[in-house]
Amino acid sequence: DTIYIYGSPTQYPDITVNKRLVIIGAGYNPNNQFGQPTNVANIILFRDTGVNDASGTVITGILTGRLDISGLMSNSIRVFRCRFTSYINMRGGSPAGYANDWILYNNIFQSYLYGGGSSRTEPSATNIVIANNIFGTNGYLYDFNSNTVIVDHNIFLGANNLFRTFNIIVTNNIFTRTTGTVFYTGSSGPVLCTFNNNLSYLTTIADPAFYTPANSF
Repeated sequence: DTIYIYGSPTQYPDITVNKRLVIIGAGYNPNNQFGQPTNVANIILFRDTGVNDASGTVITGILTGRLDISGLMSNSIRVFRCRFTSYINMRGGSPAGYANDWILYNNIFQSYLYGGGSSRTEPSATNIVIANNIFGTNGYLYDFNSNTVIVDHNIFLGANNLFRTFNIIVTNNIFTRTTGTVFYTGSSGPVLCTFNNNLSYLTTIADPAFYTPANSF
């Protein structure tokens, strides 16, 4: 099913998605005669061992807080042209699981994307494409550990953009920070990540107290 959610001066409450849907909003800053965004408090993806399964859902044109998981992990999610004021969770609840085959593009992220893997050996979300997004001054990637995670053609406006990220592929991004580093202190492993064709206003990629050399750019 396809559901269109009208723009409104009033925020919609939380939405729980428990089947495959295409959800279309008016946008987070629509250019029309009314100019009202589709503002949803939070979006929850739900899956269980029965008939409820949000896998395959497409979400576009929404201004919302967080995209969260309830129950088992939902896979093959597409999110584009949305704005998030809070986090995106890619680790499921009970039992624990990790997102697979998610694509997030043309979004604005004001907080973090959470992949679920907090070390070099712990599993995390896999087959994730994060492309053509804008990460605000408080936006960053958090706990990703897979060489199937592609971070491509994004703009990062703040510092400490990669927090406990290992083995990911970072290509064609722009890091515009004027202070700080790309990797957050000593919690990540830049030598394990692949960097290609990125631009940065500063040369420091990591804290020199933890990494040598620390100015890979």
